[in-house]
Amino acid sequence: SPLDRLQDWVSVDLDLGDHQRGIDGGAEAAPGADPLGRARRGCDDARLLDRHRDDVVHAVDPQRLTESMRLSALAEVEYAAGDIPSALAGFESALRLTEAALGIEHPLVANALNNVAVMHYLSGDLTRARALQERSLELSQRLLGPEPPEVATSLGNLAPVLADLG
Repeated sequence: SPLDRLQDWVSVDLDLGDHQRGIDGGAEAAPGADPLGRARRGCDDARLLDRHRDDVVHAVDPQRLTESMRLSALAEVEYAAGDIPSALAGFESALRLTEAALGIEHPLVANALNNVAVMHYLSGDLTRARALQERSLELSQRLLGPEPPEVATSLGNLAPVLADLG
């Protein structure tokens, strides 16, 4: 089923804190740590998929959603390899497909917006990163409430963007 294929391709909700700790002298990853372990576990999208299983099963276009998750997983690999431009292109494609499959008002769209925003931040496009991160945060808060981890991730990712903008 499309849902089974989706769970094979789940991606992560990127967290700038993880990125900054890994490259900016923060806590080092354990030797031999798998940088994609979090992606393979699918901790973020899998939780969202479980919470919104009926929405996914009844997506307007399950094939688009499946392809979106596959592209997002590939973009995560490119991100982990340091290829930010390719990761950005992949996450942008995944966002378009997610919106086409589920509409613009869905928690998985907020997750996809977050991932694109992080890539813009890492590319130095702070204005675009801010706009996307604010949209992701607003959508997450409206659809999920103020408590879920997705909201905390969006807030945490918006903070360095605002700090860098001054």
